Amino acid sequence: MRMSKAVIKRIELTVAGRKYPIKVTDEEEQRVKDIENHLNKQIHQFQLQYKDKDKLDSVIMTLLTVAFENTKVRSDLSTTDDIIEKLDQLEGILDSALT
Repeated sequence: MRMSKAVIKRIELTVAGRKYPIKVTDEEEQRVKDIENHLNKQIHQFQLQYKDKDKLDSVIMTLLTVAFENTKVRSDLSTTDDIIEKLDQLEGILDSALT
């Protein structure tokens, strides 16, 4: 059985008023558009909150916010993996004790 090849298409994203071409699969397109929307909303919030700063400052503050969120999610996943490993060990101990 042959695996079908993902169709790559080119779309254009607009972030902070600038356009960027990007290649995506159909499966990725909505996710990329959601990211575009999230970034633009966050940039806009920083522009409203810090009116004395220029757009680049808002973009950088958004970048830092997203990077921090990403780091937190990765840390949470690592913690979850540790918990699962400990539960697996506990399950093994209980299995041994019951047999």
